[in-house]
Amino acid sequence: MARLPALVDLVSGFGCFQRIRVDQQARTLREAGMLSPSKRGTGASEVTSRDAACLLMAVLATDAAVWCPEAVGAYASLTTSRPRGKPRSDCDRAIFDALSRSKSPVDALESLVTEAARDGTDLRRVRILVMRGTARMEIRMEGEDGGDGFSFSWSPAHEEASRSRQPLASNVMGLNGYALTLVARLVLPPPAMDEEPGVSVPFAP
Repeated sequence: MARLPALVDLVSGFGCFQRIRVDQQARTLREAGMLSPSKRGTGASEVTSRDAACLLMAVLATDAAVWCPEAVGAYASLTTSRPRGKPRSDCDRAIFDALSRSKSPVDALESLVTEAARDGTDLRRVRILVMRGTARMEIRMEGEDGGDGFSFSWSPAHEEASRSRQPLASNVMGLNGYALTLVARLVLPPPAMDEEPGVSVPFAP
């Protein structure tokens, strides 16, 4: 298992997140009690899959560290809708079941990280979209060989709750499943997982 600085390095290396910003967001979340208590430097504690989910949720939801606790809290309170589509393979079923058990987007991110680490589940066809300002999130699983996949979405229970007070640098942020796989390997490294060189990690539609 890794420590928080290693997780910050990994997330900031995805391309669209500056390290100084991710580091500030991580410190703000930790001070708010949303990450595991830890010392800085060599005394830092090991991060959990929940820590990784909260940090990923924060960087996708907001650019400003000051808004991180509110943003993560807002997304953690979203309610899920019925899934669209159905799984068509055992791998897809594992992801579908993990998302079905998730009550919020933060739970879903944690479940995906845990699933990939524990069972080596292939997340490369997963796409995550976060709609800032309206506090909505969607996780899509693309079908194999271009076939039909499935998706889960989360939204506020009341329309007024969807209005964000934070300044928005981008209305939509996205991340692909290979990034989650890298996070899973760092946080909960399995005995062995094959490397996939040359795979694009983040995307921001």
